[in-house]
Amino acid sequence: MSDKEEILMSQTQVESDQSSRIVWQHFFGLAIILSFVPTMFEFEYSLAFEYLTHKTLHILGGIMFTGNMLVSAVWMFFARKTKDKNVILFTSKTSEMLDRYVAAPGIVLILFNGILMASLFGGAWETQWLSEVVARFVIVTGIWILYLVPKQKAITKGVQAAVDNNTDLPETFLSDSKRWIIWSSVVVFFLFWTVQIMITKPTGEF
Repeated sequence: MSDKEEILMSQTQVESDQSSRIVWQHFFGLAIILSFVPTMFEFEYSLAFEYLTHKTLHILGGIMFTGNMLVSAVWMFFARKTKDKNVILFTSKTSEMLDRYVAAPGIVLILFNGILMASLFGGAWETQWLSEVVARFVIVTGIWILYLVPKQKAITKGVQAAVDNNTDLPETFLSDSKRWIIWSSVVVFFLFWTVQIMITKPTGEF
């Protein structure tokens, strides 16, 4: 097989991987939105475990998602200041890996345990604090899925090309990474705001 054929095969594989990731992102986002529909109509779920078990898993998911967003933003901020392509590439790739294996599972734990527990309050829109939590969660996951994840992949791709070709960082890197850090910070702010609402909710019997 010639070098040209190998390059073409590699490009085809990359395009295929990107397409599958885009499909996964849209599917994941749609699943999150649709999963809230039953709670809007006060559909009652049966708890799979004890309430405290669901609450523990819910909190664990929050720690995973919030922690990943906070650490990734701080890490990228300092990696960006080094202007070292290899450091930035390592940081960007690691952030992508953490998105897949920490943030995404964290969202799943938040979502499904939260839905089950929401039924105990009569549904997502039965109380004001719960509806506010749901609204913020939809906003946060929307920003993460539709903007942060694709932008992270674009940054990684550009830095990877600079490393492979021994060229300077892409001209758009500084602006792209700055926007990524800003929007990651926005997500972290919303997450901490959401936690504050959940802690100070009117009903404390649970």
